[in-house]
Amino acid sequence: MSRRADRLFRLVRQLQIHGRRTAAELAAVEEVSVRTVYRDLDDLSASGVPIVGTPGEGYRLSPGWKMPALRFDIEEIEALMLGLSISAAWGDSELARAARSARDRILDALPAALAAGAQALALHVPDFHIDPATRRWLGPLRLALRERRSLQFDYADVESRPSSRQVDPLGLFFWGDRWTLVGWCHLRTDFRHFRVDRIQRLDSGDPQPDWPAGRRLEDYLQRVRAC
Repeated sequence: MSRRADRLFRLVRQLQIHGRRTAAELAAVEEVSVRTVYRDLDDLSASGVPIVGTPGEGYRLSPGWKMPALRFDIEEIEALMLGLSISAAWGDSELARAARSARDRILDALPAALAAGAQALALHVPDFHIDPATRRWLGPLRLALRERRSLQFDYADVESRPSSRQVDPLGLFFWGDRWTLVGWCHLRTDFRHFRVDRIQRLDSGDPQPDWPAGRRLEDYLQRVRAC
């Protein structure tokens, strides 16, 4: 995020925390000139932030005004934008649509001067090189995980050898260039990873109340962490 956008966030936060601040006090904290603070406050006011200035007393926000998005700091806003960009690029169509919608809602919650900075990220997630097979089954897999449905699918391993699997799905893991499904494999009677782009056909069963003890995600993670 740009230096100025960063500063605009902090100026509003100062007013939220301290209630009232003079331009000189704001300038001292930000290590900029008072003239710069005047310009920043004018831009924030023009963007919809209700800043009230009283001669001799300083500036404050209108009572009761809040901006929920400012509960995040600058790094958190960048992390959110990057995470949503990854979801839009590497997710299935529904997840990508939801990511874009969430991004728009975050930006809409910010006044224009701050939203411009949030959009000025130098962090990009290209999507033009992604094999469609990477995302093909993500939607049904996410639904199966949400509803705890057992899966039956045809799978091809790294040497293209086919097999049919019944798997209780436990989680989807993103590795930067691929997705893998982790689940309890009934064929191997153990936890297994499956690359999503190697699944050939997929069917799901009925919703389950829970998975058996010893075959849940926490059991898998405990084993992995102990290695």
